Amino acid sequence: MSKHSKILDSWKDKIIINGIRIPVYYVTKSSKYGVFTCSVKPCPQDYSNINDWDGYRFAERKCDIEIAHTKAKVLKERARGILNVHKTLHSKYKTTKQYELGIVLGDIYYQYELAQEEYEKAYAQYKYMKDSFQDYTSRMIERRKQLNKKLEEKRAAELQD
Repeated sequence: MSKHSKILDSWKDKIIINGIRIPVYYVTKSSKYGVFTCSVKPCPQDYSNINDWDGYRFAERKCDIEIAHTKAKVLKERARGILNVHKTLHSKYKTTKQYELGIVLGDIYYQYELAQEEYEKAYAQYKYMKDSFQDYTSRMIERRKQLNKKLEEKRAAELQD
């Protein structure tokens, strides 16, 4: 997701549901917003079409979504903090007619507007990633199906020769 995130660990486990062994893929990823571990359990109809690499990629994508969500929350708190400083100074010194204080309050409010804009961008990115996760995995699985089909056709052609 960003240059400040790093995969720390990944592993595969299997769970048994109704007598069927189901793979579960895990990825642990660190960022400046914390360490996140996410897992992915493929749907039964997709077992034959995905490989371990896909499972790890999907789990990493979920970590990226969690990182984006945490980043948005941090930026929102930052914007709130700046606004609270502005409100506190403004209410405490609203009767003061000092020119310098007006400049400081203006600068603080401008910093709030920048922080709020940064939060809104981060939140929009998080929402997009979250809302498009299912579509992303479906596209990757469909590509994997097409690749598997081409490989099968190639093998069949080689056997006929």
